[in-house]
Amino acid sequence: MSGSAPDAAVALRGLREAAGMSVAQLSAVSDVSVPFIRVIESGGLTPTHGVIARMAAAIVRFMMEGNRA
Repeated sequence: MSGSAPDAAVALRGLREAAGMSVAQLSAVSDVSVPFIRVIESGGLTPTHGVIARMAAAIVRFMMEGNRA
């Protein structure tokens, strides 16, 4: 299904990597554990929209602060 939570979560991995952000950095800023992020990014778990929003906001903040690779 297009636009589903799993699709969005897997897409976040690409955004995180494009920003040069590590899983540990994302975890620290988004308050989502490293193991949970890894499972989400692999498509192994469907996160809530709230978790996706926290992860996305953390990536945007990271990029806005000039941390882009």
